[in-house]
Amino acid sequence: MLYLYTNMEELDPYFEMFDSIYLAGHKPTPKELDNLRMKGMNGGPCFVEWFHEHCKKLDSLVSDDLRQISHGQLKARKYSRYDINGYRFRTSKLEKIRPQAAMTNNGVVATATNADGGTHDYYGVLQDITEYTLGGAKEFMFVLFDCEWFDPQQTREDEFGIVEVKHESRFKGSDYSNVVLAHQAQQVYYLTYLHENLKSCWVVYKINPEVHPLRYDYYNTNNEDDDSVNIYQEEGDQLENRDFTIYEDLGLNEVASLAIDLMAEEPGPSRARTRRSQRILEKQQRLEIIEQRVAEADSDADDF
Repeated sequence: MLYLYTNMEELDPYFEMFDSIYLAGHKPTPKELDNLRMKGMNGGPCFVEWFHEHCKKLDSLVSDDLRQISHGQLKARKYSRYDINGYRFRTSKLEKIRPQAAMTNNGVVATATNADGGTHDYYGVLQDITEYTLGGAKEFMFVLFDCEWFDPQQTREDEFGIVEVKHESRFKGSDYSNVVLAHQAQQVYYLTYLHENLKSCWVVYKINPEVHPLRYDYYNTNNEDDDSVNIYQEEGDQLENRDFTIYEDLGLNEVASLAIDLMAEEPGPSRARTRRSQRILEKQQRLEIIEQRVAEADSDADDF
């Protein structure tokens, strides 16, 4: 819940109130602030618990929407495939049972702002998809992607714009830094090098959305797993901390309006053919650069 709360601009004043009460003028480090909000301090409540009690005490002064969100009553549903932002994402588990598929759909990238103010593109592999619905009069729904992220410090981009990731590296964040809101994720495809000296790296190829983002930028589902479970978040089992906060405010209106529909059918042949030709040309250009790099690696090996 904390990850959702930090992405809702309506809750910013409540975070400021909570911090001022328990910090008492002390200027915390980013890690101290994270621990305060996630776990509380000196036996005090975490933010989720405090917000719940605060809304109960000020019942008449708190909006119905915020009061409903503060209750933390959730219904969770797992998916192995999910359509959003014009992409079809699949979990690694589903990809493993589809070895003959034309391409894999579990590559993810999200741009994040760290505690030091710097931004990084985090590249990873989708492991789990969970859709949460908050109980109450109004249906609030959000979706989290649980991913394994590669270490951004070992990701490099050359002068041609080609991005390489060390696929055996892992981002060493907190226990909660593996999740991202689904609407904040974009899809990538990882290409492998054939040369032995370059096998530790994967080349990142960013996928273009298949539908117009302004028309279909909603949570669109295609259910593979239908496992549902009712859960109650009694002690604020937070999913995220500020080590991986994405500053794209979700907002109550957006949470409430996320419609569940199947993806629309693909555009007609002419538009699809144009996009396909463009992707083929981009891929050929990238492959030429990769072949050149492999040839250079061969040359370096011959020198030894």
